[in-house]
Amino acid sequence: GADPSYKLIKLTAKSLPVKVRFAADPPAGYKLLIDGVKTEPAKVTVIGPEALLEDAFNAETSLIDLSENITTVTKKIPLESVAGTHLTGEPYLVEVTVPIQKIETEAKPA
Repeated sequence: GADPSYKLIKLTAKSLPVKVRFAADPPAGYKLLIDGVKTEPAKVTVIGPEALLEDAFNAETSLIDLSENITTVTKKIPLESVAGTHLTGEPYLVEVTVPIQKIETEAKPA
């Protein structure tokens, strides 16, 4: 029958959505609006071994630290891994827009 090892070497291209990963939350009193996070491009085409990309559902960015951010921020973030495998070679940068909002605290009646 067919040799299964050929799948490891056979390269394929797959369009994957970018998944943004966060290391730290914004400072106290601020929140990340996770539904508003946008990446440009929203999808990337990854070329790699067919066996690896079969299980790939997204391309993950490296962790973004928001511990210093109190307003919406746009950062250029490298893609780090696909299907748990670290990407090698030139880092591919995506532009990530992260909406951060002040948490409105309700005024307490005197």
